[in-house]
Amino acid sequence: MSDHTSWWVASTPTTQFPQLQGGTRTQVAVLGGGIAGLTTALLLARAGRQVVLVEADRVARGVSGYTTAKVTVQHNLVYADLTSRHGEEAARLYAESQTMALDWLRDTAGRTDCELEAVPSLVYTESLDDVATVNDEVEAARKAGLAMEHTATSGLPWPIRAGALLPDQAQLHPRRYLLALTDALVEAGGTVVEQTRALDVDADGDGHVVRTDRGDLRCDDVVVATHYPFLDRGLLFARLAAYRDVVVAAAIGADRDPGVMAISTGSEEGGTHSVRTTPYRDGRRLLVVTGGQYKTGKDVSVQERYDDLSAWVQERFPGAEPVHSWSAQDTSSVDRLPYIGQLPLSGDHV
Repeated sequence: MSDHTSWWVASTPTTQFPQLQGGTRTQVAVLGGGIAGLTTALLLARAGRQVVLVEADRVARGVSGYTTAKVTVQHNLVYADLTSRHGEEAARLYAESQTMALDWLRDTAGRTDCELEAVPSLVYTESLDDVATVNDEVEAARKAGLAMEHTATSGLPWPIRAGALLPDQAQLHPRRYLLALTDALVEAGGTVVEQTRALDVDADGDGHVVRTDRGDLRCDDVVVATHYPFLDRGLLFARLAAYRDVVVAAAIGADRDPGVMAISTGSEEGGTHSVRTTPYRDGRRLLVVTGGQYKTGKDVSVQERYDDLSAWVQERFPGAEPVHSWSAQDTSSVDRLPYIGQLPLSGDHV
Protein backbone atom coordinates (compact mmCIF):
# COMPACT_ATOMS: atom_id res chain seq x y z
CA MET A 1 0.00 0.00 0.00
CA SER A 2 0.95 3.67 0.02
CA ASP A 3 2.96 5.72 2.48
CA HIS A 4 -0.35 6.76 4.07
CA THR A 5 -0.97 9.44 1.45
CA SER A 6 -4.66 9.58 0.56
CA TRP A 7 -5.84 8.54 -2.90
CA TRP A 8 -7.29 12.02 -3.30
CA VAL A 9 -3.88 13.63 -2.77
CA ALA A 10 -1.94 11.00 -4.71
CA SER A 11 -4.16 11.36 -7.79
CA THR A 12 -4.04 15.17 -8.10
CA PRO A 13 -1.32 17.78 -8.67
CA THR A 14 0.20 19.85 -5.87
CA THR A 15 -0.60 23.55 -5.82
CA GLN A 16 2.19 26.14 -5.91
CA PHE A 17 0.82 29.41 -4.57
CA PRO A 18 3.28 31.95 -3.13
CA GLN A 19 3.88 32.73 0.52
CA LEU A 20 2.44 35.84 2.13
CA GLN A 21 4.29 39.09 1.60
CA GLY A 22 4.37 40.85 4.98
CA GLY A 23 2.52 44.16 5.08
CA THR A 24 -0.34 42.96 2.86
CA ARG A 25 -3.78 44.44 3.51
CA THR A 26 -7.20 43.04 2.56
CA GLN A 27 -10.83 43.28 3.60
CA VAL A 28 -11.22 39.66 4.75
CA ALA A 29 -8.57 37.15 5.80
CA VAL A 30 -9.73 33.54 5.63
CA LEU A 31 -7.47 31.24 7.63
CA GLY A 32 -7.46 27.65 6.41
CA GLY A 33 -7.52 26.23 2.88
CA GLY A 34 -9.88 23.31 3.32
CA ILE A 35 -13.50 22.96 2.25
CA ALA A 36 -14.79 25.49 4.79
CA GLY A 37 -12.14 28.12 4.04
CA LEU A 38 -12.25 27.76 0.26
CA THR A 39 -16.05 27.84 0.14
CA THR A 40 -16.20 30.91 2.38
CA ALA A 41 -13.48 32.74 0.46
CA LEU A 42 -15.11 31.99 -2.89
CA LEU A 43 -18.53 33.22 -1.77
CA LEU A 44 -17.01 36.40 -0.32
CA ALA A 45 -15.01 37.08 -3.49
CA ARG A 46 -18.09 36.58 -5.64
CA ALA A 47 -19.92 39.03 -3.38
CA GLY A 48 -17.29 41.65 -4.18
CA ARG A 49 -15.13 41.44 -1.07
CA GLN A 50 -11.34 41.58 -1.23
CA VAL A 51 -10.16 38.25 0.18
CA VAL A 52 -6.83 36.65 1.08
CA LEU A 53 -6.92 32.94 1.94
CA VAL A 54 -4.03 31.82 4.17
CA GLU A 55 -2.96 28.16 4.26
CA ALA A 56 -0.18 26.78 6.49
CA ASP A 57 0.67 23.96 4.04
CA ARG A 58 -0.97 23.50 0.63
CA VAL A 59 -4.68 23.95 -0.03
CA ALA A 60 -6.89 20.87 0.34
CA ARG A 61 -4.08 18.71 1.71
CA GLY A 62 -5.16 18.70 5.35
CA VAL A 63 -8.34 17.17 6.75
CA SER A 64 -10.23 17.99 3.54
CA GLY A 65 -7.68 16.08 1.47
CA TYR A 66 -7.97 13.01 3.71
CA THR A 67 -11.73 12.85 4.17
CA THR A 68 -13.93 10.06 2.83
CA ALA A 69 -15.86 12.78 0.95
CA LYS A 70 -19.36 11.50 1.57
CA VAL A 71 -21.69 14.45 1.00
CA THR A 72 -24.82 13.71 2.94
CA VAL A 73 -27.44 15.21 5.22
CA GLN A 74 -27.36 11.94 7.17
CA HIS A 75 -24.72 12.00 9.92
CA ASN A 76 -25.04 8.56 11.44
CA LEU A 77 -27.68 8.57 14.23
CA VAL A 78 -28.02 12.33 14.70
CA TYR A 79 -31.69 13.35 14.31
CA ALA A 80 -33.14 11.38 17.20
CA ASP A 81 -30.34 12.70 19.40
CA LEU A 82 -30.85 16.31 18.30
CA THR A 83 -34.59 15.99 18.88
CA SER A 84 -34.01 14.61 22.37
CA ARG A 85 -31.44 17.28 23.28
CA HIS A 86 -32.81 20.37 21.56
CA GLY A 87 -36.35 19.63 20.33
CA GLU A 88 -37.99 18.94 16.99
CA GLU A 89 -37.54 22.51 15.71
CA ALA A 90 -33.77 22.38 16.17
CA ALA A 91 -33.60 19.03 14.36
CA ARG A 92 -35.68 20.48 11.53
CA LEU A 93 -33.41 23.52 11.20
CA TYR A 94 -30.35 21.28 11.23
CA ALA A 95 -31.81 19.15 8.42
CA GLU A 96 -32.80 22.25 6.47
CA SER A 97 -29.34 23.80 6.71
CA GLN A 98 -27.60 20.57 5.72
CA THR A 99 -29.96 20.12 2.76
CA MET A 100 -29.22 23.64 1.55
CA ALA A 101 -25.49 22.95 1.84
CA LEU A 102 -25.83 19.66 -0.05
CA ASP A 103 -27.81 21.35 -2.83
CA TRP A 104 -25.28 24.17 -3.15
CA LEU A 105 -22.30 21.83 -3.18
CA ARG A 106 -23.92 19.47 -5.67
CA ASP A 107 -24.77 22.36 -7.99
CA THR A 108 -21.24 23.75 -7.72
CA ALA A 109 -19.50 20.38 -8.03
CA GLY A 110 -21.66 19.49 -11.03
CA ARG A 111 -19.82 22.15 -13.03
CA THR A 112 -16.43 20.59 -12.31
CA ASP A 113 -14.63 17.35 -13.14
CA CYS A 114 -14.70 15.94 -9.61
CA GLU A 115 -16.32 12.52 -10.14
CA LEU A 116 -19.59 13.62 -8.55
CA GLU A 117 -21.98 10.69 -8.18
CA ALA A 118 -25.51 10.50 -6.79
CA VAL A 119 -25.89 7.62 -4.32
CA PRO A 120 -28.08 6.81 -1.33
CA SER A 121 -26.70 7.07 2.20
CA LEU A 122 -27.29 4.28 4.70
CA VAL A 123 -26.88 3.90 8.45
CA TYR A 124 -27.23 0.23 9.33
CA THR A 125 -26.91 -2.21 12.18
CA GLU A 126 -26.04 -5.89 12.29
CA SER A 127 -27.26 -6.15 15.89
CA LEU A 128 -30.81 -6.87 17.00
CA ASP A 129 -30.14 -4.60 19.99
CA ASP A 130 -29.93 -1.55 17.69
CA VAL A 131 -32.99 -2.13 15.51
CA ALA A 132 -35.23 0.10 17.63
CA THR A 133 -32.58 2.82 17.70
CA VAL A 134 -32.29 2.83 13.91
CA ASN A 135 -36.07 2.89 13.56
CA ASP A 136 -36.27 5.85 15.96
CA GLU A 137 -33.72 7.67 13.81
CA VAL A 138 -35.87 7.21 10.71
CA GLU A 139 -38.92 8.63 12.45
CA ALA A 140 -36.99 11.61 13.87
CA ALA A 141 -35.47 12.37 10.45
CA ARG A 142 -38.90 12.23 8.82
CA LYS A 143 -40.25 14.70 11.38
CA ALA A 144 -37.27 16.92 10.52
CA GLY A 145 -38.43 16.94 6.90
CA LEU A 146 -36.18 14.29 5.34
CA ALA A 147 -37.31 11.43 3.10
CA MET A 148 -35.62 8.81 5.28
CA GLU A 149 -36.68 5.21 4.67
CA HIS A 150 -36.72 2.01 6.72
CA THR A 151 -34.85 -0.83 5.06
CA ALA A 152 -33.74 -4.34 5.96
CA THR A 153 -31.65 -4.82 2.81
CA SER A 154 -28.71 -3.05 1.22
CA GLY A 155 -26.23 -3.44 -1.59
CA LEU A 156 -23.61 -4.58 0.92
CA PRO A 157 -22.43 -8.18 0.59
CA TRP A 158 -23.61 -9.11 4.10
CA PRO A 159 -27.00 -9.07 5.83
CA ILE A 160 -28.17 -6.20 7.99
CA ARG A 161 -30.79 -6.16 10.73
CA ALA A 162 -32.13 -2.67 10.06
CA GLY A 163 -31.16 0.42 8.12
CA ALA A 164 -32.01 4.10 7.77
CA LEU A 165 -31.74 4.93 4.06
CA LEU A 166 -31.65 8.46 2.63
CA PRO A 167 -31.86 8.58 -1.19
CA ASP A 168 -30.16 11.05 -3.53
CA GLN A 169 -27.05 11.96 -1.56
CA ALA A 170 -23.62 12.46 -3.15
CA GLN A 171 -19.99 11.41 -3.20
CA LEU A 172 -17.07 13.04 -4.99
CA HIS A 173 -13.30 13.36 -5.32
CA PRO A 174 -12.65 16.05 -2.70
CA ARG A 175 -9.37 17.42 -4.03
CA ARG A 176 -10.59 17.62 -7.61
CA TYR A 177 -13.56 19.57 -6.29
CA LEU A 178 -11.49 21.83 -4.02
CA LEU A 179 -8.86 22.56 -6.64
CA ALA A 180 -11.70 23.70 -8.91
CA LEU A 181 -12.95 25.94 -6.09
CA THR A 182 -9.43 27.33 -5.72
CA ASP A 183 -9.30 28.20 -9.42
CA ALA A 184 -12.72 29.82 -9.18
CA LEU A 185 -11.58 31.84 -6.16
CA VAL A 186 -8.61 33.23 -8.07
CA GLU A 187 -10.80 33.95 -11.10
CA ALA A 188 -13.18 35.89 -8.82
CA GLY A 189 -10.30 38.11 -7.67
CA GLY A 190 -9.31 36.32 -4.48
CA THR A 191 -5.70 35.78 -3.39
CA VAL A 192 -4.32 32.47 -2.11
CA VAL A 193 -1.11 32.24 -0.09
CA GLU A 194 0.41 28.93 1.00
CA GLN A 195 3.25 27.83 3.27
CA THR A 196 2.12 30.62 5.60
CA ARG A 197 1.10 29.71 9.14
CA ALA A 198 -1.27 32.00 11.03
CA LEU A 199 -0.05 32.36 14.61
CA ASP A 200 -2.43 34.85 16.21
CA VAL A 201 -5.06 37.49 15.53
CA ASP A 202 -4.95 40.89 17.25
CA ALA A 203 -7.30 43.85 17.20
CA ASP A 204 -5.78 46.75 15.23
CA GLY A 205 -7.72 49.99 15.50
CA ASP A 206 -10.96 49.46 13.60
CA GLY A 207 -9.65 46.23 12.08
CA HIS A 208 -7.39 43.26 12.80
CA VAL A 209 -3.89 42.03 12.14
CA VAL A 210 -3.20 38.36 11.47
CA ARG A 211 0.27 37.46 12.75
CA THR A 212 1.92 34.82 10.57
CA ASP A 213 5.35 33.28 10.24
CA ARG A 214 5.70 35.28 7.00
CA GLY A 215 4.74 38.67 8.38
CA ASP A 216 1.56 40.53 9.20
CA LEU A 217 -1.69 40.57 7.24
CA ARG A 218 -3.99 43.50 8.04
CA CYS A 219 -7.71 43.17 7.44
CA ASP A 220 -11.17 44.25 8.51
CA ASP A 221 -12.59 40.78 9.18
CA VAL A 222 -11.14 37.34 9.93
CA VAL A 223 -12.66 33.92 9.27
CA VAL A 224 -11.04 31.08 11.22
CA ALA A 225 -11.56 27.92 9.13
CA THR A 226 -8.76 25.75 10.50
CA HIS A 227 -10.94 22.73 11.34
CA TYR A 228 -9.97 23.07 14.99
CA PRO A 229 -9.95 26.76 16.00
CA PHE A 230 -6.30 27.55 16.71
CA LEU A 231 -7.11 30.72 18.68
CA ASP A 232 -7.33 29.71 22.34
CA ARG A 233 -10.47 31.67 23.15
CA GLY A 234 -13.86 30.81 24.56
CA LEU A 235 -12.64 27.52 26.06
CA LEU A 236 -13.38 25.77 22.78
CA PHE A 237 -10.66 23.23 23.53
CA ALA A 238 -12.87 22.01 26.36
CA ARG A 239 -15.94 21.85 24.11
CA LEU A 240 -14.44 19.86 21.24
CA ALA A 241 -13.15 16.29 21.13
CA ALA A 242 -10.80 15.17 18.35
CA TYR A 243 -10.91 11.63 16.93
CA ARG A 244 -8.94 9.83 14.25
CA ASP A 245 -10.02 7.05 11.92
CA VAL A 246 -7.81 4.94 9.70
CA VAL A 247 -8.71 4.38 6.06
CA VAL A 248 -7.99 1.46 3.76
CA ALA A 249 -8.74 1.81 0.05
CA ALA A 250 -8.90 -1.36 -2.02
CA ALA A 251 -9.49 -1.95 -5.72
CA ILE A 252 -12.54 -4.03 -6.65
CA GLY A 253 -14.36 -4.87 -9.86
CA ALA A 254 -17.11 -2.44 -10.84
CA ASP A 255 -19.63 -5.27 -10.57
CA ARG A 256 -18.89 -5.51 -6.82
CA ASP A 257 -19.76 -1.87 -6.09
CA PRO A 258 -22.46 -1.90 -3.37
CA GLY A 259 -23.92 1.31 -4.82
CA VAL A 260 -24.41 2.94 -1.43
CA MET A 261 -22.50 5.07 1.08
CA ALA A 262 -22.89 3.03 4.25
CA ILE A 263 -21.90 3.47 7.88
CA SER A 264 -22.62 1.15 10.78
CA THR A 265 -24.02 2.25 14.11
CA GLY A 266 -20.85 1.02 15.79
CA SER A 267 -22.43 -1.46 18.18
CA GLU A 268 -21.09 -4.48 16.30
CA GLU A 269 -17.72 -6.01 17.10
CA GLY A 270 -14.88 -3.82 15.84
CA GLY A 271 -16.78 -0.53 16.14
CA THR A 272 -18.03 1.74 13.39
CA HIS A 273 -17.16 1.09 9.75
CA SER A 274 -17.86 3.39 6.82
CA VAL A 275 -17.91 2.21 3.19
CA ARG A 276 -18.06 4.08 -0.12
CA THR A 277 -16.52 3.65 -3.57
CA THR A 278 -15.00 5.96 -6.16
CA PRO A 279 -13.79 5.55 -9.76
CA TYR A 280 -10.35 3.98 -10.03
CA ARG A 281 -8.15 2.64 -12.82
CA ASP A 282 -8.86 0.17 -15.61
CA GLY A 283 -12.62 0.42 -15.11
CA ARG A 284 -12.37 -0.74 -11.51
CA ARG A 285 -13.74 0.95 -8.40
CA LEU A 286 -11.83 1.94 -5.29
CA LEU A 287 -13.49 0.74 -2.11
CA VAL A 288 -12.83 3.37 0.61
CA VAL A 289 -13.34 1.96 4.11
CA THR A 290 -12.82 3.71 7.44
CA GLY A 291 -12.73 2.29 10.97
CA GLY A 292 -10.49 1.82 13.98
CA GLN A 293 -11.48 5.13 15.55
CA TYR A 294 -9.51 6.37 18.54
CA LYS A 295 -9.23 9.61 20.45
CA THR A 296 -6.46 11.81 19.08
CA GLY A 297 -3.38 11.59 21.27
CA LYS A 298 -4.34 8.29 22.85
CA ASP A 299 -1.48 5.81 23.16
CA VAL A 300 -2.54 3.20 20.61
CA SER A 301 -0.81 1.17 17.92
CA VAL A 302 -1.96 2.86 14.73
CA GLN A 303 -0.43 0.06 12.65
CA GLU A 304 -2.65 -2.42 14.49
CA ARG A 305 -5.62 -0.26 13.52
CA TYR A 306 -4.57 -0.48 9.87
CA ASP A 307 -4.02 -4.23 10.12
CA ASP A 308 -7.41 -4.79 11.75
CA LEU A 309 -9.19 -2.70 9.13
CA SER A 310 -7.38 -4.47 6.29
CA ALA A 311 -8.52 -7.80 7.76
CA TRP A 312 -12.11 -6.51 7.98
CA VAL A 313 -11.97 -5.46 4.31
CA GLN A 314 -10.74 -8.92 3.28
CA GLU A 315 -13.45 -10.59 5.37
CA ARG A 316 -16.25 -8.49 3.90
CA PHE A 317 -14.88 -8.06 0.36
CA PRO A 318 -12.73 -11.16 -0.31
CA GLY A 319 -10.02 -10.57 -2.89
CA ALA A 320 -10.16 -6.78 -2.71
CA GLU A 321 -6.70 -5.39 -3.48
CA PRO A 322 -5.50 -2.83 -0.88
CA VAL A 323 -3.69 0.00 -2.70
CA HIS A 324 -3.85 3.01 -0.39
CA SER A 325 -4.16 3.70 3.31
CA TRP A 326 -4.31 6.90 5.31
CA SER A 327 -5.89 8.42 8.40
CA ALA A 328 -8.40 11.21 8.91
CA GLN A 329 -9.43 13.41 11.82
CA ASP A 330 -12.75 14.84 12.93
CA THR A 331 -13.88 16.88 15.89
CA SER A 332 -17.12 16.46 17.81
CA SER A 333 -18.98 19.17 19.71
CA VAL A 334 -20.47 18.43 23.11
CA ASP A 335 -24.06 19.04 21.94
CA ARG A 336 -23.68 17.68 18.36
CA LEU A 337 -24.40 21.11 16.87
CA PRO A 338 -21.74 22.90 14.81
CA TYR A 339 -19.88 25.88 16.26
CA ILE A 340 -20.24 28.73 13.78
CA GLY A 341 -20.55 32.48 14.02
CA GLN A 342 -18.58 34.97 16.09
CA LEU A 343 -15.60 33.48 17.93
CA PRO A 344 -16.03 34.03 21.70
CA LEU A 345 -13.93 36.79 23.27
CA SER A 346 -12.84 38.03 19.83
CA GLY A 347 -15.14 40.97 19.09
CA ASP A 348 -17.60 41.32 16.23
CA HIS A 349 -15.31 40.68 13.28
CA VAL A 350 -13.70 37.27 13.94
